[in-house]
Amino acid sequence: MPYLITGIPKDPKHPLPIRKDIDDWYLEQTSAGSNRIQLTLFVEALTVIQNRPLNDQLSYFRLAGIHGAPWTEWDGVPGGQKDSKGNPTGFCVHNNYTFPTWHRVYVTLYEQVIYEAMLDFIKQNVPQNGKADWENEAKQWRLPYWDFARFARHGHDNTQGDELRLPILVTMPMVKVLVPGQPGKQLSKPNPLYRFQMQTLMGTLERPYAITSQKTEEHGWSFDLPFDKCQSTTKYGLLENYNADVWADGGQNWLRANLALNEHPWYQNLDGWASVPTLQDMTFRLLTTGGLNWGEFSSTRYDDKKEEAQPKNNEQAPKNWMNLEAIHNNVHNWVGGFMFSRPGRHDLKLWGAGHMSSVPVAAFDPIFWLHHWLTAIWQTVNSGSWFNDDKSKVSKDDDLRPFHRFCEKTRKVVFFRSDDVKDWRSLNYDYAITKDASRIRKEISDLYGQRTKEVYKDFGEEDYILSIRYSRYALGGKPFQINIFFGDVDGKDFYDARSQNFVGSVFNFSGSLEDSNCDKCAQQEQEGVLSVSQLPARLAVHYYKKQNKGEVPTPRYVVVNSQGKAEAEVKVEVALHKTEVFHSVDSESWDLRMEHTHCFSTHGMGGHYHYDTTAEVVEYEAWLNTAKVIYRIDQPGQ
Repeated sequence: MPYLITGIPKDPKHPLPIRKDIDDWYLEQTSAGSNRIQLTLFVEALTVIQNRPLNDQLSYFRLAGIHGAPWTEWDGVPGGQKDSKGNPTGFCVHNNYTFPTWHRVYVTLYEQVIYEAMLDFIKQNVPQNGKADWENEAKQWRLPYWDFARFARHGHDNTQGDELRLPILVTMPMVKVLVPGQPGKQLSKPNPLYRFQMQTLMGTLERPYAITSQKTEEHGWSFDLPFDKCQSTTKYGLLENYNADVWADGGQNWLRANLALNEHPWYQNLDGWASVPTLQDMTFRLLTTGGLNWGEFSSTRYDDKKEEAQPKNNEQAPKNWMNLEAIHNNVHNWVGGFMFSRPGRHDLKLWGAGHMSSVPVAAFDPIFWLHHWLTAIWQTVNSGSWFNDDKSKVSKDDDLRPFHRFCEKTRKVVFFRSDDVKDWRSLNYDYAITKDASRIRKEISDLYGQRTKEVYKDFGEEDYILSIRYSRYALGGKPFQINIFFGDVDGKDFYDARSQNFVGSVFNFSGSLEDSNCDKCAQQEQEGVLSVSQLPARLAVHYYKKQNKGEVPTPRYVVVNSQGKAEAEVKVEVALHKTEVFHSVDSESWDLRMEHTHCFSTHGMGGHYHYDTTAEVVEYEAWLNTAKVIYRIDQPGQ
């Protein structure tokens, strides 16, 4: 009988439970007067799941393996193979329009399995007179999420800091839990959210569960990324030329991850300029950009022909290349690290590779399950955008394999499809921020827009973005990072935000086609499917113009592989775009500047567009959104 995914059953006596930010939830659980029951249940249940045998499909190893390696079946559905017609049947949905919906079901499966393990723990360990309280706590628990774009809180006083961080609970090797039946007694035990650890090296597991190394051949020589030599997951812990015994447990180098999460141009050390982390800026833009359809929001996928230089008709305009998957991909890189070989001395702080940066093994790191949450917020703001474009609508009825549900209409067990999870509440959870749609825009602004507004307040309405288009399979599917610069690139220092003239990076989160057995990935490569992303460049442009007498920069890029080497043969299309606000009507007599903007060109000309008379005939191309409401903050004087 297939395992049916329903979500945690809703208790009719209580409102629909919410998934909480994991730091907020942890601080609630450990504050004075809290009973710590949910924290104890989460830790104990996850520990049980992580210790289940490999032949149990509800073990942590088998659940994580759905995302990639070791490419085995789950719930009777084969992974990484083709059906009788030659169509891919693997589970991978990266660079695809079902990316958000597939992961929505996947995380719900994980949540449900943990809940069931909680009930087993209560049955076996909690005295009869305490069972009702513990069971009620389990019914109200939902899997916490990590709001990676929100500035971290400081301790129990709940004051907001000024940096992005990994969750508190993820950085703790040990955690204190209750001892059932012994009031007031706490026990310190290994924290299953800190890492996933097995009893032996993952490469020595019995077939078909052994994790293999990931072979890479670059610049005339080859090396193996040694995930097979790992006994536990790691962040930045796989370092070339270190002893294999070190790789077995490379550690959770969370400080490196925190440094990477706060990536932004290194101009904040110059002239006292303030800055905003790229990750927070990207998240705020994604949630506040109007006019995105589902295909543009959901995926890095770009189906249009690469030889056509400019988008036409229904093609995807560069201003809409900010997407959920691109943000998600960068988070994977910043958390895990992908640079196995030692880079130059300038970038040692981010040296190291880890599980989160590699598609086949990413889900083995416990933090993986905490960072898929943005879709519900975007849906609440954009309630009419659901597979509403020609490109994504053909994927709406794709089976979300290998996940099963019971269809009440046909009385049969079927695969989930995206429409089944359009409303996340049907899976019996909600988020605090999505409960009141009338307030969500203000809450988005409060969470992610305050620093942005503060930093940008003196720049008027002039904004700049970078569009990036690339082939995900340029290195045979192996991951790489695209670093963007304004100005000259130092040939020995081009790795990250400390590099001179650095603007931002795009991470290609993928796995080797040779090692992954991913037929869907191979099909995308054959069809020439591209990927796109967008980076904010407003502050970087303004700083460059200040340093260069008003000159608008020309973007340059370097593609960096996991050896820290530049891949000169990988071609990427990078373009800088200026965005502006046009006012076409002043019905409220607010003294708005009508049809007015400034622009630039790649040939060094620019200014007021209606003053450009360098040719008798000139053509302008623009992508425009229409505003329904205008709010004027600086009311003009009388």
